[in-house]
Amino acid sequence: MRCRAHRVLDCRADVDAPYAATLPETFKKAGYTSLSNGKIFHNQQDTAERSWSEPP
Repeated sequence: MRCRAHRVLDCRADVDAPYAATLPETFKKAGYTSLSNGKIFHNQQDTAERSWSEPP
């Protein structure tokens, strides 16, 4: 994923690539429990609902 030129400091996966699946989302859909432990995405709210089994 590459951010648009004017959004370099505010890159968000859910805005710049809304239909791309995140790695934790892929595991969650496969039946695994996906948990955030530490900094995974640059923005804390970035794809949080669809990626994690529990809120980060």
